Amino acid sequence: MMAIFGIGHTFDTRVGDEFVRGVSGGERKRVSICEAALGGAKLQCWDNSTRGLDSGNAAAFCENLRLQADVVGVAAAVAIYQAPQKAYDQFDRVTVLYEGRQIFFGKTSEAKPYFESLGFECPDRQTIPDFLTSMTSPSERRARHGFEDIVPRSPDEFAARWRSSQARQTLLQELDDYETKHSPSAAHLNRFEESRRAEQARLQRPASPYTISYPQQVRLTLWRAYRRLLAGPGFTIASLLYNVIVALLLGSMYYDLAPDTSSLYYRGGIIFFAILFNAFASQIEVLTVYAERPVVEKHNRYAFYHQSAQAIASFAIDLPYKTVNMVVFNLVIYFMAGLRRDGAGPFFFFCLTTFTLTLVVSCLFRCLASATRTAYQAMVPSAILSLGLMIYTGYTIPVGYMPGWSRWMNYVNPFAYAFEALMANEFHGVEFACAEVVPRGPGYEELSDASRVCAVVGAV
Repeated sequence: MMAIFGIGHTFDTRVGDEFVRGVSGGERKRVSICEAALGGAKLQCWDNSTRGLDSGNAAAFCENLRLQADVVGVAAAVAIYQAPQKAYDQFDRVTVLYEGRQIFFGKTSEAKPYFESLGFECPDRQTIPDFLTSMTSPSERRARHGFEDIVPRSPDEFAARWRSSQARQTLLQELDDYETKHSPSAAHLNRFEESRRAEQARLQRPASPYTISYPQQVRLTLWRAYRRLLAGPGFTIASLLYNVIVALLLGSMYYDLAPDTSSLYYRGGIIFFAILFNAFASQIEVLTVYAERPVVEKHNRYAFYHQSAQAIASFAIDLPYKTVNMVVFNLVIYFMAGLRRDGAGPFFFFCLTTFTLTLVVSCLFRCLASATRTAYQAMVPSAILSLGLMIYTGYTIPVGYMPGWSRWMNYVNPFAYAFEALMANEFHGVEFACAEVVPRGPGYEELSDASRVCAVVGAV
């Protein structure tokens, strides 16, 4: 298909957009034509699809339609302006519209003689498509000598001549004969359904508009997502490096926390920030969904695949990156800060919790993007949601100090459950040496340990 439309040399080139340089404008249009042609629709309507193509590629496009009509039985209706003669010769019938009125419809070989019979002249070097197009332009059409006063001039006059012409009466008779010969019947319907079923995958429902099964759709969209990732890994690598730098900065801020009560508050802080940076890395997926939406919606209209299949593939292709990012980020944070190290269990539970929260937040932001129509609409509730998730985690505002009317936000907040789980993972069953006791200072040196308490909440 790429060879037919002359874009075989762009096989390994990205299509591109306003930010990424890719194929040229004409090649991008041919990519869109290839997508539609691969849909395999039995009735195809093409609206000015050759605009931007040179005459050779426009003719190749029409030749491809001719091939599909002869081999597969496709019926194609094509609107073309200034079509080359070679493209015009590929069609069986042509219709000419003048300001919304039909002024001719019939075989391509009969169009030129019909308008010549009205008194118009086709110059020797003018192609038939240009001659037919000139009929709709008073400045371009030419009347033969002696017919200047009797040729039609307005769209209504052209339409009236066509309605009263013998060519139209012959056409109507052909249509009646065809309908009589090929009247709808149960046998025709059964043959059509059988042919349609033969094209579908074995596991696909007969009534489904999709040709391939749902698992095949997921597999193909996943393969496409993988190819897109290989074609442009720069953003993924930059995001990973950014998170490594953030982890190093946070780890250096909380570096080697002391194993006593003086580090209790700081341990809660590093856990809170680890949760935030792990989870909010998925917020950018709102923009990712909108970047994919035009292509996904177009392919869904073509019945290439379900939108949910693309959603599954997009989510699945991000899992390796999310896993690597989580492991690298948590390794740096956890061991630089000196969090709980009595065995491997606490660290792996830390990773499992942050990874689960990352997936939850990713689904949350993707759902938000799917429920809105524009990226601007999604960013406002996304910012408000992020602020609410952060405030009602239980760290910035302790649970006991939350207003009663907003307490429910903590109950539905996945950050709160993750924070509580990691705090329990860090402190449960661990004994910390007391860093500061009261009373202390001059005059209290002789007090026994039984007369002193550790100056930290919850000390025993």
